[in-house]
Amino acid sequence: MSVKVLVTGAEGFIGKRLTSLLLDNGETVIGVDRVNTHPSQVLDITDVEAVLGGWAKDIDCIVHLAAIAAPRYAETHPAETWAVNVAGTHNVLRLAEKANIPKVVFMSSAHVYGISPRVLPSREDDPLSLLDLYTTSKVMGEKLCELFYTNHGISYTTLRLFNSYGPGQSPDYFMGAKIRQAITGDVTLRGGGVTKDWVYIDDVLDAIVRATKTAYVGPLNVGTGMEHSLESIAQHVAKRFGRAIIHEPDGNGGPTHMRADISRIWRVLGWRPSTAFWDGLDRTIESYL
Repeated sequence: MSVKVLVTGAEGFIGKRLTSLLLDNGETVIGVDRVNTHPSQVLDITDVEAVLGGWAKDIDCIVHLAAIAAPRYAETHPAETWAVNVAGTHNVLRLAEKANIPKVVFMSSAHVYGISPRVLPSREDDPLSLLDLYTTSKVMGEKLCELFYTNHGISYTTLRLFNSYGPGQSPDYFMGAKIRQAITGDVTLRGGGVTKDWVYIDDVLDAIVRATKTAYVGPLNVGTGMEHSLESIAQHVAKRFGRAIIHEPDGNGGPTHMRADISRIWRVLGWRPSTAFWDGLDRTIESYL
C-alpha cells in the first residue's frame, strides 16, 4: 500500500536520492528544503509559522534529514546550528503532533558516541557524548524525539549514520576532495591513521526506507561494522590516477577510530550493507570522470 512521506532536506546528498527512490517505489512524496530547487517545496524548518501553517495533510511518515551536517561549520556557526538542528527538529516534531503524523525517522549521527569512542564497535546503548556543538545538537534531536514519543505518542526511529559516501556527495568531504586533487595533481594527506566506518549511499537509502515501515522505537546504527583508514583511501585514489601522496603534519592530537555494531539493525530491520567498500569507492571515483 502506498504511503505519503514528507522528506525534509530533500535537496541534500541523501534527500535527493531518497525522494527519487520513494517515488520509484510508488510512494507519494513531499520534499521540502530551504533551497529553492524544483521539485521540492521551499520550507525553512526554523520558521515556526511556515512549518505549522496547516499545509501538511494525510502524511504517514516524516523522514527528517534537514540539518547542519558539517561539524566544523557547526562550530563556527553556533546560532544557525542550534536553530536548524535543535529548534528546527522541535518544529518538525510539533508538526507531527499537530498534523497527526504517526511516525518520524530522524537522521542522527555516529558522532553522538564521540569522535573517538572508548569502546569499539559502538552499540546503541553506549553512553552518548557532548563533545562539540554538532554532537550536542544531534543528541538534543534524539532526546526531543524521545520526549514527543513519551508525551504525544509519536513513534520514531533514530538512525545513527556513520560515514556515508557515494556519487553526488559534496567534494568538501574527504573522498571527493581527494578525488578532485588526483584529477589535477598529487594527493595531500593529513591524519592518515584515522579510520572510519564508511557506508555507501545505496545502503543508507535502503536503511531509511526500511525504517519508515518499522514499528521499532529507538536508535539504530547505520554502518558496516568495518573500518578503513584515510590513508588507504588516499592510496587507492592516487593509484587510480597515477599520482603521488604528499603527507602533511597531522596537527590533530592523534588518530581517531569509528566502527558500528550493526547487530541491532539486522535484528530489527533485516538490514545489512550490500556494497563492498572498494566497489563503492570505485563507483564514486567514476562519477567524477
